[in-house]
Amino acid sequence: MSLINFAKVVIANNGKGMVAIRAAELPAGALFELRLHPDASFEIYMNGERIGHVEDTPIEALRALAAAPSVILAEIGPSGPVQFHDKVTVIS
Repeated sequence: MSLINFAKVVIANNGKGMVAIRAAELPAGALFELRLHPDASFEIYMNGERIGHVEDTPIEALRALAAAPSVILAEIGPSGPVQFHDKVTVIS
């Protein structure tokens, strides 16, 4: 599996968060952690294994993720969403 190095952060009007990544065929039901860093980056872990590091994320987006009541990880393919993962913990 190649390391994820790009993501889009979306915060809905209700404060819920979504992190969109390219489709990576991640297993359904996996546990994910987003570890936020003050240098405007975050790491993505799946079942304890580091699978991504995303840099140059707006600080406002990271703050919104940290405050979000829930976050999903969305895998996006060429034609749109492929899979959604809802077992996501945010650590700031």
